[in-house]
Amino acid sequence: MRGGTGGGLPRALGGRRGDAAVPAAERGASRRRPAVKTFARFLAVGVLNTVVGYGTTFAALALDAPYLAATALGTALGLAVSFAMNRRFTFRHRGSAAAAALRFGGASLACYLAAFPAARAALAGWAAGPLSPDQTAAVAGSVLYTLLHYAALRFVVFNPARSSHESL
Repeated sequence: MRGGTGGGLPRALGGRRGDAAVPAAERGASRRRPAVKTFARFLAVGVLNTVVGYGTTFAALALDAPYLAATALGTALGLAVSFAMNRRFTFRHRGSAAAAALRFGGASLACYLAAFPAARAALAGWAAGPLSPDQTAAVAGSVLYTLLHYAALRFVVFNPARSSHESL
């Protein structure tokens, strides 16, 4: 709802253009919307990189590639799609691709090492329905990984404040 006398700061005191015309409660809601849209884009990219990763793995296995080679290839292509799409589509990052790629690799590994062991330890052998304890922990770990990875990409890897300070 725009219009009215508002409650924002004048531009001279740090307010943004149009703040005075938008009530304070509505300004807070508009700041949350980009995060929701970004998370939705992040999830869509996740679906795409999962399809690419598994598709590549299954295709390589169908061509009689060794298991480790097939899964490494699928994982590598899935991560490449994830990086490229999250950099451009999800977070619209304009900084150094090389610096962001290094941070992306480190963040992805750190999130993996945090999420999956933590989920397994937290569930301590508990199983959900027909799943085994390890399958249950893998599902919980995937959810935790997704949340940690989103936060790492948003606030560290593709943080707009970093773009102007990158050395690579």
